[in-house]
Amino acid sequence: MSTLIIIVIGVTIFMVLLAPFFSKQTDNKNQAADGNDFQEKEHIFSQLADLEYDFQMGKLSEKDFVKTKGELTAKAAKFVRSENKLEQTQWIVDQEISTHIEKYGLASNTEVRHEN
Repeated sequence: MSTLIIIVIGVTIFMVLLAPFFSKQTDNKNQAADGNDFQEKEHIFSQLADLEYDFQMGKLSEKDFVKTKGELTAKAAKFVRSENKLEQTQWIVDQEISTHIEKYGLASNTEVRHEN
């Protein structure tokens, strides 16, 4: 009987000691998901900045630019608060593009604005 009590107490202590490791795995998974979202957001906005730069440099036709920007803007919209109206979303996306262009030194001397 005393052996059974010792085993139960030992298993309980073992579970209590391991509990923090299992909860941290859940936190790490959430942090990893947030990190992936951040990387995806950075990648999309970087693509938009490159697209804008390529269009300003004359490497893309306006038709291709508008089509690709629309596709990337749709992807970028999931990172912008859903209650924003379409115009606000486009404005925010344009601001993110400008930030990336400035961040990576891609700004040209003349700024060209393109509306969809």
